[in-house]
Amino acid sequence: MVFPLQKTLIMKNIDYFIWDFDGTLFDTYPLMTDAFLKALYECGIEADFDEVLSLLSSTFSTTVEYYTKKYNLTDNFMDVYIKYKHAYTYNDYPLFDYAYDCLKKIVNSNKHNLMVTHRGQSAVELLKTKNINNFFLEVVTRDNKFGRKPCPDSAFYLINKYNIDKARALYIGDRELDIQFGKNAGLKTCFIDNFNFNENFNADFSFKSLKELYKSLEELK
Repeated sequence: MVFPLQKTLIMKNIDYFIWDFDGTLFDTYPLMTDAFLKALYECGIEADFDEVLSLLSSTFSTTVEYYTKKYNLTDNFMDVYIKYKHAYTYNDYPLFDYAYDCLKKIVNSNKHNLMVTHRGQSAVELLKTKNINNFFLEVVTRDNKFGRKPCPDSAFYLINKYNIDKARALYIGDRELDIQFGKNAGLKTCFIDNFNFNENFNADFSFKSLKELYKSLEELK
C-alpha cells in the first residue's frame, strides 16, 4: 500500500503527466449515456441509465456490441446515436472538479502535461472551451493514426519525441484499458476512480477523485 505522504514524495519525482480524456479530465460519460439511451429509445428499446453508463465507462465498442447482441440493433443505430450526441455543444461537457487545478499546478511546477485520447479534433476543441489547451505540451488524438489503447505506440511516440525518462512519467486514466496502456509503455500508472469501481486494476497509484490527486501534488515546487 502507498500511503498519502509516500504518494506526495513519489509525485515529486514525476516530470511528465500523460492524461486520458473521457472520464478522467472531462465528465463526458453522462451525456454520452443520455445520447445512447435516446438512440436506443428511438429504436424501440428502453435501457437502464446505470447499466449503459457502466458499459460506456469500459469501452464504447463493448457497449454497442452488448446491445447489438441483446436487441439485434440495425446498422443505422450509430447514425441515430451520433445525431443525439451532436445535439450537445462543447460547452455542455464539464470538467471534473480539480481537473483545472491539477493541470495548472503541474505546469506551474515546471513539469509537463501530455494527452493520449481516442477522440479526434473534438478533444482539442473541448480543451479550448475550458481554456486549458495551453496546459498541454501535446495532445495525441485518433488523427495521429496510432493503434488504439492498450496498444502503446502513441506513448512510445511521446517518449521518443520528448526524450522522456519512463521512470519519471505517469499515465493517468479512469479505465482498466488505460492502466494496461500505461504498463505496456513501461510508464507508471495512476487510476482515477471517478465511477466508484472500487478497483485499481493494479495501477501504481489510485485516487477516488482528482481532488485526492491534487492533494498529492501540493508539495510540487
